[in-house]
Amino acid sequence: MNENIKYNLNNYLQNKNNYSILVFLLLFLFLGSFIVSLVTDVYDRITINAETICEETTCEIVFYWQTEKILNSDFIKINDEKIEIENISFGEIALDNSNTAIQKVTLKGKEYKGKNKEIVKVKIFQNKEKIIKKIGKIIIERET
Repeated sequence: MNENIKYNLNNYLQNKNNYSILVFLLLFLFLGSFIVSLVTDVYDRITINAETICEETTCEIVFYWQTEKILNSDFIKINDEKIEIENISFGEIALDNSNTAIQKVTLKGKEYKGKNKEIVKVKIFQNKEKIIKKIGKIIIERET
């Protein structure tokens, strides 16, 4: 008769739950993602169109940049080729049609070989941060 009772102590002690495996897997997944977020770097990425001006030995990348944004690039990518920046020079400030101040920027990349007068998409990578810091900033911005 005791075996037929649903909530007796023997039945409860003999019943093995698989919740401990699930909790262990979730804890392992959480700790793994936390460690990855402490190690991995992320960048703010901006994509713009630019023109390449190439001479015999050097190539320069020319584009227009809004003066209200700060340009502090770590590196750029053109056609998925990572290019370190050797020199940045800024031109005069002008106004465009929408009355926004823009500035001509000329970049010289290390060992970049392109075609003369070619229009390329340039991906600018800036503001290097760890993933955990970036998530913290997003949370703080949403609270305020």
